[in-house]
Amino acid sequence: MKKQSVQPSFSNKSNKKSNKNRKKLVATGGRAVEARASGELNRFNQHAAGVDIGGDRHYVAVPPGSGGSSESSVREFGVFTKDLYSIAEWLRECGVETVAMESTGVYWVPLFEVLEERGFKVKLVDARKVRNVSGRKSDVLDCQWLQQLESYGLLQAAYRPSDEISLPHVTEEAPPMLAGGEKQSRVSFNVREHAYKLTGTDLFRIRGLNSETVLRIVSEVGVDVSAFPTEKHFASWLCLSPNRRVSGGRELSSGTRASSNRAAAAFRQAAVSVERSRNELGAFYRRKRAQKGPASAATATAHKIARLYYSLVKNGSEYNEQGAVAYEEREKERTVSALRKRAKAYGYDLVAPLV
Repeated sequence: MKKQSVQPSFSNKSNKKSNKNRKKLVATGGRAVEARASGELNRFNQHAAGVDIGGDRHYVAVPPGSGGSSESSVREFGVFTKDLYSIAEWLRECGVETVAMESTGVYWVPLFEVLEERGFKVKLVDARKVRNVSGRKSDVLDCQWLQQLESYGLLQAAYRPSDEISLPHVTEEAPPMLAGGEKQSRVSFNVREHAYKLTGTDLFRIRGLNSETVLRIVSEVGVDVSAFPTEKHFASWLCLSPNRRVSGGRELSSGTRASSNRAAAAFRQAAVSVERSRNELGAFYRRKRAQKGPASAATATAHKIARLYYSLVKNGSEYNEQGAVAYEEREKERTVSALRKRAKAYGYDLVAPLV
């Protein structure tokens, strides 16, 4: 018995739309598409260096022939303090101005601080976004690849909050037990007042944010969000926005990207805590949960709280919370308005029932 091959089936709506666009392109003889200028890449930074960070050694690559030396343009250094100073001195001798390094674990922190103190412009890049070319992979090739990408201006620095955030003393001892078996907070200062001094707004008015989540968010994000042009950019950096992938006119996926961002985890924690709250965020969470389940509801609510955080911190405004009833009334009006438009498109009028 012969096996029949099964072809993937798509919806009629997608096929009709694809066929319509194809016929339109054939009838018009094609559609002009804006193309970028071709040609060789220009080196925007002739004084760039790349560093491959490791736990027991660092590999540093400089432009070939820099400093008037005919020696190798790649050197291996240790990870102790004297070795970090040796890296800075060698980069200074080679005339390097900018240094690109991957954010590998926490091993990059000492070298980053030493180079920054010596006046270098240090660019920290996400290791997941710096893909090496296919073929053999080694530490020497990695640092040379970073140096080459930085010289062409193809690397984008990862967001890093300012170092000016200082928090009062936080106790390290185990907190004492209170009545009822609850533990007292480890924080020995008023987080709400201190956060207000840093941000100029009361973040605790957003339901779901408490001392723990606010401390985590402020320590990870900081109080200056000007690095993100809009709240959409901020939510995308947190990996709370849909990662829409389209190919061949069809949407392949629209889920959020996996991320280990601690600030995003704090926003998700705040989102789950408003599940039973009788406020706007609680009503939003319950509506999304009924539509797509608890996981999607937590992501959508965390996205909403993150955008609220961005707006309040950037503008220094206060959050005016509206109750669940007002939110549900607005959603009802939006639903009725959409139904009227849909009925009108089919030649019908939507009227309220007689009481």
